[in-house]
Amino acid sequence: MPGSFLVEDLFQSQDGLNLTSRERLSIREIGEVVQRLRARKVFSTDESGRFKVAVPVFSLWLKSHAELVLLPVWKQYASDKDLRQKDAGVKTPMISVAEPQFPIPEDDLLAVTQNLVFCGKQKDVAEVRMWLSQFDDDSRIEIAVALLKRLAERGYVSDGARELAI
Repeated sequence: MPGSFLVEDLFQSQDGLNLTSRERLSIREIGEVVQRLRARKVFSTDESGRFKVAVPVFSLWLKSHAELVLLPVWKQYASDKDLRQKDAGVKTPMISVAEPQFPIPEDDLLAVTQNLVFCGKQKDVAEVRMWLSQFDDDSRIEIAVALLKRLAERGYVSDGARELAI
């Protein structure tokens, strides 16, 4: 199927881009990037398990502009990354096991969950935090918390329940 690819295809396509070893990504790193883009609905999979760009307009733009526009940006990023590592005195990348900082303080989540009841059960902070962490972006998490606050303050009433009450 034209326009579809596997992670291995992306790894091999680096050969034709004149990239240095520092600018190349490993197959694992490419797989992680593809999965993040798939989670954001930029890539989709077909029935054979191959990936494709979900929006055809973006796919056409990538075909004609990727090497001219994106490749120089990537090379600049890779060289800046090398300089930052040299300035910091880091020769090899450090692996961090710590969980990333959650953008919403625990106290704010506690205030929201005290009034949040779903199916007759009060939701706890850990459950709400786990649900919010799926949004992958701090601004999206903050929007979801604002919506949860509003839902907890005003409650949820379906259209049918509202008409029945009237």
